Amino acid sequence: MDHFRAHRPRAVKYLLTGFLECGVCGGSIVQTWNGTKPAYRCWYNHSRGRAVCSNTLLVDMHLADDAVLRAVARDVLDPEVVGEALDLAVRELEQPATAAAARQDALKAELARLEIELARYAEAIADAGPLATILQAVKEREQRREAIRAELQTLAAQRRAEPVDAAQIRSTLREHLDDWRAAAHQGIAEARGLLRALLVSRLVLTPVPPPPELPPRKGPGRKPRFIYEFKGEASLSGLLAGLISASSVVAPTGFEPVFAVRHALSQSDRLHACC
Repeated sequence: MDHFRAHRPRAVKYLLTGFLECGVCGGSIVQTWNGTKPAYRCWYNHSRGRAVCSNTLLVDMHLADDAVLRAVARDVLDPEVVGEALDLAVRELEQPATAAAARQDALKAELARLEIELARYAEAIADAGPLATILQAVKEREQRREAIRAELQTLAAQRRAEPVDAAQIRSTLREHLDDWRAAAHQGIAEARGLLRALLVSRLVLTPVPPPPELPPRKGPGRKPRFIYEFKGEASLSGLLAGLISASSVVAPTGFEPVFAVRHALSQSDRLHACC
């Protein structure tokens, strides 16, 4: 939980403040009141009227909060989804090590070639004397030899670093996954921290006609003319980067924890709303 609290910029009373976008005008969906009940609605419609945005729908705040958190738990923090993301992350970590080994081989081959050339130049100097062109060629190759030796030392130090322990990371992942899922229900600050770490951009709420099979929210009654459908995209990069850096893994120099693991929140999530 401390991971999410550490990134809390300020106290916010409502879970989805700043995370919602109107699918009609692109403006923010903000907290408001529907009588005595807290709700969300389009700010542009509320403050500037229908001429700016025609979206008049309000949705119960607690209903929206619960639907979003359930979608995150189901579509993003699913153990299979997270496991697949971790596999990609581990491959990203292991790839630079393979590249470093190839670089070492290439440098060793170049170093061997330089040693042969320097030996030949030494013979030329012994036979013809210290000609300026030969001395310059020797100087250039000696400088390159020193640079190669320095780079080889750096690469050797990197390869002595502890290798990726995928089994240990997966074991730690199982513990963290429970914490991440629990964070959604620990409080506003923790749940907002989780959303901040996962969401790529704001969730888009769009008014759509309700499907015929959708029953009224509370028993028999008149169905609403429109309901909200929300869509979004989430990335596990932030959570996995924190997990890997907290483990015993030593990432190769130059590794950036950017994994192309993005999951769409279900497009079938729909919220009852009132006009």
